[in-house]
Amino acid sequence: MIPAPEADNLPLRLVGGMHALLLSEKVRELVPIYLSRAIADADMPTRLQAVLQRHDAEPTAFIANDLQTNEVWRAARFIAAAHSLKAYNGSDFIASKLGASTSLNLVCNRFHLPLVNGYGP
Repeated sequence: MIPAPEADNLPLRLVGGMHALLLSEKVRELVPIYLSRAIADADMPTRLQAVLQRHDAEPTAFIANDLQTNEVWRAARFIAAAHSLKAYNGSDFIASKLGASTSLNLVCNRFHLPLVNGYGP
């Protein structure tokens, strides 16, 4: 089942699926899209449409699955930032969820980062 665009961040999933297609090296015509100024903005819709027409199955399968990277280590910079902000002026660090892969960072206040004296529980 394809996620609902308004509920499941379909554009982000589609871009992730296209990037996965690029990384699979099946579609070399995506390369210029990821290179700075290698393709005119006006040419991008035509190129993307052509890729999607030829390789519909791969991005469709990608976006049909819930994205999970579970890379907790990426939260390290949030842990340090949150504790530094709190120590500096007493403010809390508030994170908002952008996509499924950021969900673990939303609970970074529960992680421990073992630097110097350590941050967090």
